[in-house]
Amino acid sequence: DFIKSGLLTHFCETDNLEDDSSIIGDIDEIISLYTGVKEHKGRLIGAYCENVDVHDNKITTINLFDEKVYHAQYSETADNFFDLIEEVDYIDFVNHVLSESGKTYVRISNYTGDINRLKSHLDVLAANLIDHIDIFILQKVKETTNFEHRDEYTEILKKYWGYTSFRNLSVYDLDKLEEGKKETFKISQENIISDLVAQVEACEKNDKNYRDLFVTAPTGAGKSVMFQIPAIYLAEKYDLLTIVISPLIGLMNDQVKNLELKNYKFAKTINSDISPIIKQDIIDNVAASNYHILYISPETLLSRSDIEQLIGNRTIGMIVIDEAHIVTTWGKKFRPDYWYLGDYIKKLRKNQLEKKGRTFVTAAFTATAIYHGIEDMYTETVNSLHMLNPITYLGYIKRNDIQIVIDTAKRNTRGRNEYEFDKLNMIEKIIMRAMTTNKKTLIYFPTVALINRCYEYLRGRHMIQHVAKYHGALSSEEKMENYEKFLSKEKLVMLATKAFGMGIDIDDIQIVVHFAPTGNVCDYVQEIGRAARREDLDGEAYYQYNTSDFKHINRLYGMSSIKRYQLVEVVKKIDELYTNNLKSSDRGIYTKKRNAMLLDAENFTYIFGTPLSDEDNNVNKVKTALLTIQRDFENRIGFSPIAVRPIPLFSQGLFQINENGQKKLNRLYPDCVREINSGNHICKVQLDEIWKKKYSDISFPKFKYLVYSKSSELDDLLRINLNAALYVSINFSEDYNSLFDNMWDEFRKYNKSTSSCRRLYIFG
Repeated sequence: DFIKSGLLTHFCETDNLEDDSSIIGDIDEIISLYTGVKEHKGRLIGAYCENVDVHDNKITTINLFDEKVYHAQYSETADNFFDLIEEVDYIDFVNHVLSESGKTYVRISNYTGDINRLKSHLDVLAANLIDHIDIFILQKVKETTNFEHRDEYTEILKKYWGYTSFRNLSVYDLDKLEEGKKETFKISQENIISDLVAQVEACEKNDKNYRDLFVTAPTGAGKSVMFQIPAIYLAEKYDLLTIVISPLIGLMNDQVKNLELKNYKFAKTINSDISPIIKQDIIDNVAASNYHILYISPETLLSRSDIEQLIGNRTIGMIVIDEAHIVTTWGKKFRPDYWYLGDYIKKLRKNQLEKKGRTFVTAAFTATAIYHGIEDMYTETVNSLHMLNPITYLGYIKRNDIQIVIDTAKRNTRGRNEYEFDKLNMIEKIIMRAMTTNKKTLIYFPTVALINRCYEYLRGRHMIQHVAKYHGALSSEEKMENYEKFLSKEKLVMLATKAFGMGIDIDDIQIVVHFAPTGNVCDYVQEIGRAARREDLDGEAYYQYNTSDFKHINRLYGMSSIKRYQLVEVVKKIDELYTNNLKSSDRGIYTKKRNAMLLDAENFTYIFGTPLSDEDNNVNKVKTALLTIQRDFENRIGFSPIAVRPIPLFSQGLFQINENGQKKLNRLYPDCVREINSGNHICKVQLDEIWKKKYSDISFPKFKYLVYSKSSELDDLLRINLNAALYVSINFSEDYNSLFDNMWDEFRKYNKSTSSCRRLYIFG
């Protein structure tokens, strides 16, 4: 019993590992045999480690199954079946087939683990129990055009969008696609709307057969309508909240603005452009059921350890992943929180089911997703988000209103200068054509440096009066100004990186040109989809091919990709930190806590740091590398010995502390406090170091809460009197003097016009 208790304590998952001091005993030798142990329905279930030293004389290896080649059979329907979603369901199924005979049916399309490994396990069972029981795997249900029409859907469409009927979309027949045939059929937008509502309602009934949705549709096909109408309906009928995960602030603002222009006032966004006061007001109104659609980034969602900090006691009906192709593209490169999103949503579902007796639907929408093949974005996205047997609609994404022109004429270019001159000469001709035809033209570049060189080339040709720029290195004000000029046709041509893509809703762009490829085929489809978004326009996508074009994107991928040796170095560093952690822990006391480490990403940034890399990029690479290692273990052995959980530490805090208080704090915790503003005694305090030295018996988030709430539990800090402070840094632009003078004049005018009733005080 002592060993059993130790194994269960060691392998069980808890939310606050750094808080867990449960005794497990000196059983490392036994622990090394397993990759996982859990108790399920009174049985102790263990997964053996594949790398056990079989030559150890203490270990005996027994082969439980004969090596038989046999595959489980498939069936289309069954009245009763086992639904395998997690590992424990497979354990229940094994117990069932060992005790029953005849025929048994199992559905695996909802399985959230490695489905190929599961299939191989089912084949082993089928082969070894063939004389005892027949195992049948249920095939996926074919999607149909049948759906339940509800008048409310059309009423919402008419009320806010002004239309009386839904559009039709062409989608692929997935069964034919599996056979290598590309055949399509028509469905209505209402079909997808009805499916979403039906699956959310199935969650209300606690129906375990509810399904998620995965939808691809071409740019301009009205993807937003397909989740916004269900969100409005579900809020009006059931008071359910819809959370939309969106990658860009511009896209969030655009979606909310468009809904407000349609007179729907119950959608809001929380992002870094919003002040803390307005942000809190939105959170309060979401909790009070005054707002029903909330647009946020994955970083905003994951930064809340408790979802109630964001939505109060609201019940989630849907989580929509907009631009879902980003989960596996940006998620692996520079937005790793997208890759962590699925684990968070899975945990969120479990918590809501426990608290409210119902879960929610995850719906993924995108214009592009590669289906199967080497870059199988569809399967990878479904697995990453832990989607349950998703109803899948793969739309026909080719736009008949966009003519794709690829100029493949051979060009003998030798060296960078000749290559760039040839390309810039092409851009010059494109701009002259745009000026002659008065067609709004968007030109994509793979790098900011190329845009700047092109802009200077056009300056020499006296053409920049027609040209605007848009890329991530510009300030928000510059981007907005250039966007407005392009929108109004004050500037007919836009030079842009892929930053000018998702969320940019300009409907009269007629020509999209690529200086060179900016990414993969999905990026290309997204970018040319900016053309001809207005129904009365036809668009053109032009690209002049050169054999040297791909050097830009190859260089970008080389800079952003993580190398194998770096992953090896990360594993070595984890082992080093773990070993040091064991040495510094209480000797002879074997607790679960000793196997958990709260690590700062900076422990690993040196592995990825280069003279050209920035701190945020390095941290993102660390997070991506750690999750890559975890996923690799899970795919190889079905279990990961490391569980990576991104925790927003915010390890430093700003406080107002008088001189005596600073001296006391430095005596108690050397080098943990530094004054950054002597006039007001504003100090930067290393909260994580204080926590490690004295308060690590509680979780770090709880420690921060006690500090800021001035809890009596932290008696030594309470005596010092830490007053939380807010530090604001203001950077002045080059022309700040003229801007200030203009503002001051306006204030003076305002002060004169209101002097009879109030006085305005300005402190400078």
